[in-house]
Amino acid sequence: MQEIAPDTEIHFAIADNGQDSDIISHTPFLYTVFPVAKLRRYFSLENVRDFFRFFSNIIKAFFFLKKNRPHVVFSKGGFVSLPIGICAKILKIPLLLHESDSTMGLSNSILSHLATLVFCGFPGTPFQYVGNPVREEFFCTNTEKQKNERPFLLILGGSQGAQFLNEWIIKNAPKINTVADILLVSGKNFSPPKGVQNQNFTIVPFLYENFSEILQKSDVVISRAGAGSISEISASRKCAILVPLPSSANDHQRKNAKLFASQQACQIWEQEEMEKYSETHLKNLFILLQNSEKRKEYEEKIALFSTPHTAEILAKEILKKHDGKMT
Repeated sequence: MQEIAPDTEIHFAIADNGQDSDIISHTPFLYTVFPVAKLRRYFSLENVRDFFRFFSNIIKAFFFLKKNRPHVVFSKGGFVSLPIGICAKILKIPLLLHESDSTMGLSNSILSHLATLVFCGFPGTPFQYVGNPVREEFFCTNTEKQKNERPFLLILGGSQGAQFLNEWIIKNAPKINTVADILLVSGKNFSPPKGVQNQNFTIVPFLYENFSEILQKSDVVISRAGAGSISEISASRKCAILVPLPSSANDHQRKNAKLFASQQACQIWEQEEMEKYSETHLKNLFILLQNSEKRKEYEEKIALFSTPHTAEILAKEILKKHDGKMT
């Protein structure tokens, strides 16, 4: 496998939201914090503040790149990446982009006109399709799948959890528990009511080292439709019900889910319809939990979106553009 050379200097540009620094501070990598200057597609008084913050970031990014002189800039998108990408173009530093979602975010959409190469996580775009990087332990073949004594339902609300999914599952857990065991990953900011958990219904804020094992153990997964979650589910070849976040930027979660559903690789449940027609959705869920052949149909089709060599491809492309330093 092609890897970035161990003597390569990797420097991360991260947002000042606390979450990024919490993650990267436990690694050996260098990093620089940039204030987030959000570009909104709607009117807001905060646009005035972020307008000045954005141009301040342009100046900071210019001198940051001028000082460090990376041989390549690699961006996954986000508002921190935009001023750095613009300055990379000004300083004639190769700029490589990777868009995780099926539709481009605003920053990557702007930078795609300046980039040397643009990669995409889902098929159907004019850019080079490589998939999304997923850790090796998520990839699973049919022969590796575990068989449970009872069907096992896993609910994922994304990195921040999902209040709606948490409440819907808790409300319907007594009925679901009659046919399946449940594990709800609620997010750290959710406080479940007392007494709702039992031997067949477990609530945890996060899954850490054993996430891939739990995902592979599951028979059905209910999840938001972020690119990372979908990619891990497809790598694990799981029967999935995707519930797009209604407020996702540019409605990208619904577009992600529709791409998979167009190939019969998942079911889409709209949040509003789950509130109105709960019994209908429960009936569909019971069919999946109790019908292994039906689950297998979804598993085989979602596996077609699995891309086990994405990290290798991206590393190889980066190596072509640099000889020792990258941002």
